[in-house]
Amino acid sequence: MAKLEGDEKYHAFIAHGSSDEETANDIAKNLEAKGLKCLLPPRDFSVSNWSLLSVTLLLPMIFDFQPGVPIINLIVQGIKESQKVILLVSLTFLKSHFANFEVAEALRKTYSKKRATLIPILIEWVRHLKLIKVPFE
Repeated sequence: MAKLEGDEKYHAFIAHGSSDEETANDIAKNLEAKGLKCLLPPRDFSVSNWSLLSVTLLLPMIFDFQPGVPIINLIVQGIKESQKVILLVSLTFLKSHFANFEVAEALRKTYSKKRATLIPILIEWVRHLKLIKVPFE
């Protein structure tokens, strides 16, 4: 098992499209069964089913995220605190509001760490790969 270093709290951040949530959950469960810590939005960002008391008292102890923080900040923090970023690439992912941002953050992490941190997994054949706008084209 890979050892977490420095500020790392997770072995993997799993980015995916909304219709790929079941696949993302399966991958996370398999990795977690092997002792790896995964950060899986929205599973690990969601507080909608919690009471206000449990959010206020328990959330900071369970997750390192505070209620009311913008999702973009949570994504940046999650990617920063993860060893690897797994991108589950599908048409849904490429059309999501967060795909460009998650890809850009994952690439930034790869460049800043000077090591491979990005693991793309093609879960659906995508003909329109130009949906992701690469800022340095």
